[in-house]
Amino acid sequence: MSSCVSSSVRLTDVKFSSTYNEQWCAMEIPASTQPSLVRASSSSTPAGVAFERHYCVNELAQLWGLSEKTIRRIFNNEPGVIKWESTETRFKRGYTTLRIPETVVQRVHRKLRKAG
Repeated sequence: MSSCVSSSVRLTDVKFSSTYNEQWCAMEIPASTQPSLVRASSSSTPAGVAFERHYCVNELAQLWGLSEKTIRRIFNNEPGVIKWESTETRFKRGYTTLRIPETVVQRVHRKLRKAG
């Protein structure tokens, strides 16, 4: 009988975040907290959009200086935003998680800037 040696991660090596939002918003660790303003030509294809930076509601609220509720209202019905929803049941309330691609953030920012 041979023993199987695997390269697993020990719990002491993993840093756990102290808050709920930091734990779930850490999809990608950016080099900078500011979004890049240069639009890549490949982001117009579906594959390009899949690999671009996606923001959670908390991150955009901090970047724009708005509340999470306001960010949710702005991006809720915006095309291109990824939504995960769990429907409400008799005993549990429903939850909606939003992931907002960088191109959508830039488009909405331009639209809001023109309106203001």
